[in-house]
Amino acid sequence: MASTSSTSQEPASVPQAAEDRRTPVSLGRESGGILVLLIFFAVLILTTNDFLTLTNLDNLIRQVAVFAILSVGQLFVILTGGIDLSVGSILGLSGGVTALLLAGGVPIPITILVGLGIGLGVGLINGVLVSQLKLPPFIATLGMLGVARGVVLLLTGAKTIAPLPDAFNAIANGYILGLPSLFWLLILVAIVASFVLGRTVFGRYVYAVGSNAESARLSGVPVKRLRCRLQCRIGASFRSPGELSSPGGV
Repeated sequence: MASTSSTSQEPASVPQAAEDRRTPVSLGRESGGILVLLIFFAVLILTTNDFLTLTNLDNLIRQVAVFAILSVGQLFVILTGGIDLSVGSILGLSGGVTALLLAGGVPIPITILVGLGIGLGVGLINGVLVSQLKLPPFIATLGMLGVARGVVLLLTGAKTIAPLPDAFNAIANGYILGLPSLFWLLILVAIVASFVLGRTVFGRYVYAVGSNAESARLSGVPVKRLRCRLQCRIGASFRSPGELSSPGGV
């Protein structure tokens, strides 16, 4: 009877021990990156008087927002176990073509659609190379990096494209509720991406492919089509009007 009693109490003691070892606050694996970022902030605040100025913070928000929006698209590709090295050059190509059209007097809505279309088209090529022709993502996107960079340099002659219409510059240089419009656009993109990854079937497919592509395929997930669509999405990236005028940022 005594042995039976001790055996019945064993399962209850295991969760209790695990509960005792659990830390009250846990930030997960991201805590290391947050700590490094806070250290950098502290060093900059202590070593310079210009870091916390409104002008500097405004510039930081504008510059970081462009790359943060781009990284959201890259996140989807990385979650599937892939990589896209050509995003910067595709960004420069779509931006360079958009700036050329704007300088030529083409209406702003058309130029924006053309720029997005170029990103989608080049992303589709990357997707076909990776998903259909079975090229390694590193090799396929590295080649596209060189192609896109060469094309934009040929189109622009490696020269600054200016001036751009004030109405177009206002998209990136404007303010909403006292903060740069790019900041609010970043927040919107992040919220949409979080919802897609966490609350939609497409998001579950992304995680499934990244965990085990073959198991996902056998489970009915359209792996090839999914990877192709992700490359198209990352290709259609937002380009800051402030950067459109300079092909040197490719």
